[in-house]
Amino acid sequence: MEEEEIILPMPKSYRWIRMTITVSQVAGVNQSKGNKLYLPLVAYSAMLSVLSGFTMLFEYIRQATGGLFPDTAAMVLSSLIVVATLANVGVSWRNTVYHAQLSSLFREMDNIADDINALGLTVDLDRFFDLSRTGLLLLFMVTMYVLENILYPPDNTLLLLTKLLAFLPLIQKSLTERQFIGLLHVISRYYDAIDLGLKSSEIEKSSLVKIHRSLASICHQLNHIYSLQIFLSIVFIFVIIMVNCETMLPVFVYLYSLDTDNQNMLMLKVFQSLFFMFQVFDLMSSSDRVTRQARLFDWTLYQAMLDDQLPNINKDMLLSHLSMKNEVKFTAYGVFELNYEMITSIMGTLMTLQVMLLLINLRELEGADNSRIREKLNYI
Repeated sequence: MEEEEIILPMPKSYRWIRMTITVSQVAGVNQSKGNKLYLPLVAYSAMLSVLSGFTMLFEYIRQATGGLFPDTAAMVLSSLIVVATLANVGVSWRNTVYHAQLSSLFREMDNIADDINALGLTVDLDRFFDLSRTGLLLLFMVTMYVLENILYPPDNTLLLLTKLLAFLPLIQKSLTERQFIGLLHVISRYYDAIDLGLKSSEIEKSSLVKIHRSLASICHQLNHIYSLQIFLSIVFIFVIIMVNCETMLPVFVYLYSLDTDNQNMLMLKVFQSLFFMFQVFDLMSSSDRVTRQARLFDWTLYQAMLDDQLPNINKDMLLSHLSMKNEVKFTAYGVFELNYEMITSIMGTLMTLQVMLLLINLRELEGADNSRIREKLNYI
């Protein structure tokens, strides 16, 4: 009896997350050195970084010298935004050197898909997952930009260009993060498949252990490539949310005295903050899911060995795996781990700082008129 050929329910894994990479290539990230367009795209990325950097610094200096910052705290927070944005631009451009390593990882992931397929298992990669998430990401970011310029149109074309150049690196940064999350999604589906194989008595467990080791190695390489980008992104988002909350919280107290325009800007800042908070949650939850799946595989394997449910298996090899395994762990450049617990820590720290800022601002704005509140609301 011929063995039935098992076919993956979709093409190779990389083809469906290639959309993210293609879009990010247009933004100047992860270009292939074998591509004739490599040098022009790198030049474009460098020009984008330089232009956005100069325009942001120009705008910051203009506001600082013109006395447009309502207080010292506003000036410090705005400077943090400039520094965090420029750092993200630099790291996004730096990721071009990792393209060869990423291409190698894609080939490894395709080989793993073939190995899983050969064992009679299937992988449901949800072909529209990453495309839909990437589309929603771009939609929300464009919506933020359009709303801001509709509600508060710039005075001149130069200011509009400045805002656009400062906005493009955010798209570049977000697409790089979507690429990372898309890869984690594929790895998570691979773990779902081998976890089912581990519970089946007909699947050779030694092959599953080898696949698990390969996935752990890929996770380690992904963390090496993206960890600095993720760390700076979280710092940037933390600063943005803190600035928005520092602006919004005092205004809520005086909301009855604000006009419609300021209420619109207030809602825009709420929308922006929620969007960035979702980005952090998406990063943390995707990383935590893969980490938990890897630990669950090892735990299930260990329990099966204790219950003597692995006949005809080289237990010395399995014991060696369990004692010398590479732990799957994602970190933000080694500063902290990406997991659900870190979300609560970040939110707790953020809320503590906001309470302190709220008390300071309430004292500063006590008895202030509408113009003072409006100035505080619109300093960024």
